[in-house]
Amino acid sequence: MRVRLHAAADAELVWAVTEDNLQVEVKRGENARRTLHHSGVVRWFSAKKITGGAAPAPIDIPLRPEWKRDRLRVVAFVQSARNREVLSVGAVSVQVPRPRDTPR
Repeated sequence: MRVRLHAAADAELVWAVTEDNLQVEVKRGENARRTLHHSGVVRWFSAKKITGGAAPAPIDIPLRPEWKRDRLRVVAFVQSARNREVLSVGAVSVQVPRPRDTPR
């Protein structure tokens, strides 16, 4: 998956790939013999400094084969590099490619 950045004045773009509807069969401890369900599990996380006047830069986000594409989201926010104030937030579901022989 590739995302394009647009310049912002002395900011940092922070983004993560999250996966919903994960479950874990717990073997030991206080939750032994239970199935725990999780949403928004961070599968990948990164940050990139962006500065005013810079050209848009592509970001390659690795999507591992074991991740369920229909359960993934990319969550991102832009924050000030000076005071960490959050300037913008966004999230988008990862699009699952449609097989070529599937009618629209």
